Amino acid sequence: MILIFLLPMFVAWPLPRVWAEQWMTMPSGEAAIHIWGLWATAAGQNLFSIETYAAAWPDGVDAVLADPANLPFFMLGWWNGAEAAYNTILYGNLVLLGVAGAALAWHVGGAPWLGAIVAVTNASVLAAATTGITEQLGIGWLGLFIVALLQSLRRRCKRWAVAAGVFLAISVAAGPYIGIWASFIAAMLGVAHLRKADRKQHLVPLSITAGVSSLLVAPLAHAVLTGRIAGQPGTA
Repeated sequence: MILIFLLPMFVAWPLPRVWAEQWMTMPSGEAAIHIWGLWATAAGQNLFSIETYAAAWPDGVDAVLADPANLPFFMLGWWNGAEAAYNTILYGNLVLLGVAGAALAWHVGGAPWLGAIVAVTNASVLAAATTGITEQLGIGWLGLFIVALLQSLRRRCKRWAVAAGVFLAISVAAGPYIGIWASFIAAMLGVAHLRKADRKQHLVPLSITAGVSSLLVAPLAHAVLTGRIAGQPGTA
């Protein structure tokens, strides 16, 4: 467990030294606008809606936050400034990625410590940090969803199925890219297990996961479909 908390500081060095002083991303990236979106959402005491007159005055801005799952990490770091807020999001998601890697390794009978190292040193995730696009960092939620879903199918366990539904919903809230990947993976795993001879035993956990995730995602999905400019792709 200690490794999971220490490893992100090493792979994202010099993160610990510049935590509240510098953004661990490129100056030309999108970190600032994403931190602004998180701030505007938190300042409005909303879960995923940006409603503020701090931009585009006097009309203001009404939008949907791309990555509400990052709000807890943002709040943990915001007290120490915008730099700390972004760096805390990066660190928190790397820790989460380590947990997911350890869980995936445990699921397949491997060494959790090795799974954590492989996950946290994932080059694509570390490279994503340079863009400042915070909704690309929450891939750890996807890993936890996969573990929970596979465990629910293997054990026919309702608790794991509920956990899978929760993690699937958080994956969607972590960002649209991750949400799409999670949905594809859920569909593929579901179809694969429903084609097996014992398909009836998989119906309950799959239904629970689908029901829980749909219930939790519904408010965010409704906001996305109704809160965009008419005529844009994806609008209702």
